[in-house]
Amino acid sequence: MNPAECFIQEVQDLLDEGELSKAIDHVYDTLDQHLLAGHFKEAEDILRASLHSEWPLVTLLSALTISTPWRDRFKVIHEALTLRIRNRAFAMGGQAKVDAVFRGIR
Repeated sequence: MNPAECFIQEVQDLLDEGELSKAIDHVYDTLDQHLLAGHFKEAEDILRASLHSEWPLVTLLSALTISTPWRDRFKVIHEALTLRIRNRAFAMGGQAKVDAVFRGIR
């Protein structure tokens, strides 16, 4: 497993243990550390790997929100992650759910 895949598995293990808050914190903290340190390749690898994860909507949303200030740098991945979240939110509750999920994210 590469480092991004290991990270995805760490988050999934926390989720499997019922530790949703810890999983979200781990996503925020790890991506934040990489982004602020200028480790963009590592952050991009994590974002790309998250596209294929089985994380719940709120965990995917944490990856999206922490990376939003850098969305121009990660344009294709950011758009793909946004689309994946939109599709999952729509399946959960239609356009009203999509609107609620994306309220405040610009």
